Amino acid sequence: PSLKSTFCALRFAKKSKCIISFDPNLRPVLWKDLSVAKERINKALNYVDILKLSDEELFFITGKNGIKDGVNDIKRNFGVKLILVTLGGNGAFYSFDEINGKVDAFKTTVVDTTGAGDSFFAAFLFYLIKKDIFYSPSKKEIEKAVIFANASAAITVSRRGAIPALPDLEEVKKFLNVNNYKDGLI
Repeated sequence: PSLKSTFCALRFAKKSKCIISFDPNLRPVLWKDLSVAKERINKALNYVDILKLSDEELFFITGKNGIKDGVNDIKRNFGVKLILVTLGGNGAFYSFDEINGKVDAFKTTVVDTTGAGDSFFAAFLFYLIKKDIFYSPSKKEIEKAVIFANASAAITVSRRGAIPALPDLEEVKKFLNVNNYKDGLI
């Protein structure tokens, strides 16, 4: 029932012109059959406007080794408008229309990577909403959003746990100030 309900909600949201964000958050150990996981993720991608995935998830979905090749494959096959690919300690790649780029990660002491992707995506979406830039972001604004998201993820990995490690807005602003982003980007 939950699978049917999820796709019913996706159809309704799409029909209602809602912006749909998606992080597949693939956990192979939770699936009996990874081909079913891939099939369901691919089905969901038909509804998605903003996609966040790791480089490993990108390879799983597309079979492409290169980030740009994988991203272009998803755009071509599913029409996803904005794609973010997290690269662990190497930062994040972004693609919106013809705008592509990579933002390096912040240097930090890694204690626990649990929640890093969730922290990244939540911060990125917060930035888009706060700045109201989804429909026509410039390269500069997308980069700022990714920098903001990278800062949130850097704080998260420097702490233990998932929920307790998530920073609040003031912590992200302070982190950005310390790292020479004096206006905190927000």
